[in-house]
Amino acid sequence: MSSKIRTPNDEAAILRRVMQPRNGNLTKTAARAILGWNLTEEDRARMNDLVQRNQRGTLTAEELAELHGYLRVGIFLDLMHSKARLSLKREQIASGR
Repeated sequence: MSSKIRTPNDEAAILRRVMQPRNGNLTKTAARAILGWNLTEEDRARMNDLVQRNQRGTLTAEELAELHGYLRVGIFLDLMHSKARLSLKREQIASGR
């Protein structure tokens, strides 16, 4: 049996490695544009409905897959927003503001 520690390879872990959210290397324009990426009101309402119904155990397999899709997109947005905020913060520090 190997004692080697495995690196997680779920979608979130792979995205973190690809996007490097702690590397604030986006331009100010790109960072501000990315911070504008959000779910629509309709999508948020649908996701909240799916979450509530999932907690009650009443989702179909198709709806559970849909919920997982929303969660994956949410992880992506969180990572991108994190990188964008860090990029803007580094820009402010670099410009002495």
